[in-house]
Amino acid sequence: ESGRIVHGDCLIGADGIWSSIRSTMRDEPVRGEGSGCTYSGYTVFDGELAYDSIDNGEVGYKVYIGPKQYFVACDIGNGKYHWYAFMAKPEGSSIEEDKPNGTSV
Repeated sequence: ESGRIVHGDCLIGADGIWSSIRSTMRDEPVRGEGSGCTYSGYTVFDGELAYDSIDNGEVGYKVYIGPKQYFVACDIGNGKYHWYAFMAKPEGSSIEEDKPNGTSV
């Protein structure tokens, strides 16, 4: 963004799926047609929770698979889990669908 030029042996572009670094290196648009990024057909939800599992601290990674959906829970220590829920959704559905009225603690 600043236009500053930096020289080095390696560039790590960790700026996400809409990477401006990838776009600049490949001379492609960041989003949309020609960007090299397409919608996978899945929408992901994630969060963190405190959960007293019977195998707490023994199993670090759990995956539950169902039709057009799957759920992953990762033990991140001290009785806490990071979870991900992947659901098959049409492109753009996150804009069109009503959102739950939940809260974060």
